[in-house]
Amino acid sequence: MNNFDKVSRLERFTLFQAGLLLLSRCATELCRSPVVRLRPLAAALSFVAVALVGCEGGALERPPDVGGRDARPNVIVYLIDTLRADHLGIYGYPRPTSPHIDEFAVGGTVFDRAIAQDSKTLGSVASLLTSLHTQSHGLTRFGHKLGPGVVTLAQTMRDAGYQTGAFITNVNAGELSGLDQGFGHFYDATKTWRDREALRSLPDDAVFRWLDRIGQSPFFAYIHTAEPHRPYIPPPPYDAMFDANYAGSTTGFYRGRNGFSRAEHIADIEHVKALYDGEIRYADEAVGRLLDELERRDLLGRTIVILTSDHGEELYDRGHWNHGHTLYNELIQVPLIFSGPAISARKRISTPVQLVDVAPTILELAQISSPEEFEGASLLELIGGEKLEAFSQRPVYAMTTATPHQVAVVRGSWKAILWPGGTLELFDLARDPKEQNNLVDEESELEIEFRSLIDGWMSGHVNESNRSEVPLTEEAQERLRALGYIE
Repeated sequence: MNNFDKVSRLERFTLFQAGLLLLSRCATELCRSPVVRLRPLAAALSFVAVALVGCEGGALERPPDVGGRDARPNVIVYLIDTLRADHLGIYGYPRPTSPHIDEFAVGGTVFDRAIAQDSKTLGSVASLLTSLHTQSHGLTRFGHKLGPGVVTLAQTMRDAGYQTGAFITNVNAGELSGLDQGFGHFYDATKTWRDREALRSLPDDAVFRWLDRIGQSPFFAYIHTAEPHRPYIPPPPYDAMFDANYAGSTTGFYRGRNGFSRAEHIADIEHVKALYDGEIRYADEAVGRLLDELERRDLLGRTIVILTSDHGEELYDRGHWNHGHTLYNELIQVPLIFSGPAISARKRISTPVQLVDVAPTILELAQISSPEEFEGASLLELIGGEKLEAFSQRPVYAMTTATPHQVAVVRGSWKAILWPGGTLELFDLARDPKEQNNLVDEESELEIEFRSLIDGWMSGHVNESNRSEVPLTEEAQERLRALGYIE
């Protein structure tokens, strides 16, 4: 048996992905400078060549321990708050808001129709970290805290021997809501700043210090950055990157129910959108720094990175700003990109999926059994091209935590939204992706079918015992005020 035969398929796949990433970065350098770095280019070509030689079909294997190091993959969930999928280049946006994310996505699998379980942070992040829908975890407003009996992704990873760390810049994703449960290390940037402009802070350094401390142990990290959450105040040069000639008085500071002050004319509205896009570009730079640091530490080829968001943002699409008030796609269709060992590169999946599916997928990739309580499904078979029909017919649900609740269900190309009072909207997303044409009067059979789906789902997911009520201290209110959640 030659040395290549001793290399597992998963290791060859990892080498192939690492080679693609290096080739992509070398190409980027070629565009930036006439000086070509031959060593990285040669290494990239070698990786791809080694990975391709002898590649045959069959299941990917888990790599053996190497030099006494635990060979299980590291996992990073990188959540960019308030990020609309359709404002990223990889999802077709014309502005260059996301060069690093776009490059990262080329080496992985992109889900084109990922649905968040809520259009606000609290309920959505709780669903992401517990694989429970909103009715099951019960976190619907400030003062709700996850009950100690709820099993989280972090707990499951920690119990399996992973180092677990979270790094957040949104108070709703922290200990006030019990979402620190299961993390051995928890860094909450909102405890150290009180000024809204400090929302630009990114937890990069805290992540890197933690990586220094944990050594070679496999790790699970949850990173939650606040940008591009309102207020839209990107630092230079991102503040003028997409609207340098604007001469009006509208700023990126949100003014409660009145939206952005003086944003009444088209130029003002477009300026607010440009500020939002500038924030995305600023957040994208942080993604690039993280990937570069993982590469420098020789961790990128052993780390599964998942990039997503908790919800989108309405940018006057329907005459409003903000999030949390509807379940249209601008608010609940979020980016979802997987990259790393055992993840197909250059692949796009149009089947509807949801954030509660992320935790079961991570656990299967780490070869850890999912808790019985989890309500999502692993996407690994879908990534591998299996069970396409079953997933395509699976209903995907979302619900607003704001009361009275709205409920949305997506199945195949169809989407229904049930409003308080019983009004139902029905959209054919294949023909009407912007949800402008309500077909409920023309599709009576589908209306009955989707009402039945929603009724059955609502009756089967109510469990208020999973949460507790906690009073909001003055300190907690101050941190919520910094993000504009309360006045």
